[in-house]
Amino acid sequence: MADYKEIAFNNIEGEKAWTVSASQRKWITKIKKAAVKYPNQVVIKHTNKDGSLVAEFPDGWLKFSPKRVISEKNREASRKRMTEFQSKA
Repeated sequence: MADYKEIAFNNIEGEKAWTVSASQRKWITKIKKAAVKYPNQVVIKHTNKDGSLVAEFPDGWLKFSPKRVISEKNREASRKRMTEFQSKA
């Protein structure tokens, strides 16, 4: 069987918290850092033997947005500004 790595977010309408189950290292690290920085808001409920975890965080923390698309013209203009900025330093 393949070694699946997943993340699942759960919320019941009207509840003020989300539950997250994560087995992807990137998300586990983010959740652990948030739990240290915001101990009253992010609570790790359970850590499994494989390192995956279950945690709760406040409603309003979950953001769903598409990836930003930048045209080649804007990318080149940004590159030029950054080069000028770095040359002044």
